[in-house]
Amino acid sequence: MNISNAGYRVSLVAFNKVGQSPKQTVFISPDHTGVCRANLTMVIDRIRQKQHCKKICVQCQDVLETQPSGSCGTYTGNKRNIMAEDLGNMKNLTRYRITVHCLQKLKTRTYEVYLTEGTPKSGPRNISVQATHNSVLVTWAPIPIDACRGFLLKYRLYYSAGNERNQTQVAEVDGGMTEYEIKNLSSNTVYKLEIAGTTAQGEGVRSTRHFQTHRASWPKLLQAGKRPGDR
Repeated sequence: MNISNAGYRVSLVAFNKVGQSPKQTVFISPDHTGVCRANLTMVIDRIRQKQHCKKICVQCQDVLETQPSGSCGTYTGNKRNIMAEDLGNMKNLTRYRITVHCLQKLKTRTYEVYLTEGTPKSGPRNISVQATHNSVLVTWAPIPIDACRGFLLKYRLYYSAGNERNQTQVAEVDGGMTEYEIKNLSSNTVYKLEIAGTTAQGEGVRSTRHFQTHRASWPKLLQAGKRPGDR
């Protein structure tokens, strides 16, 4: 199988004679991008320590811009002399792509960095739910890069029944995921769902969605040893 260097979501399902297991999804980051979850100073130190390459050209660019802007700079020279100031007036809470070209060996290394990280200013968008009598599959659109204000580490899901305000359950998934199945819910019950992204600086703004599980059918209730109206 030939694939590009883009990021991929891979879903795995197990099969047997009875049926299939729930889908599990993992996110594989792009191979060509070294994502540095640190501040700019640490990235500069990493560039200085790069072996077998003395003369370098370093370019800085806002990841959301197609062309370099005035806020970014370019440095060409000995790797040990590069300073953070050489890369321009970088802004806090903005993701930048720093490309390091090794002039002797014609090799390139790319980093994505923040000068300073914050917490997401918005939650995920387009939350949708597919409910059954005891579970719900939640999907959402990723938080946009300009709203992340830092490297997204995890999504945190809070859910509680309308009559159980003090019994909020919490689940976490990797920041590259955009779906999660919540199980062991009560039937015919309204739930409140909140989802927030987290960075190294903490949790951001939550997005809210309400949903209701389906009423359980008679066969399912009898199998569980319950009567209609029981939870």
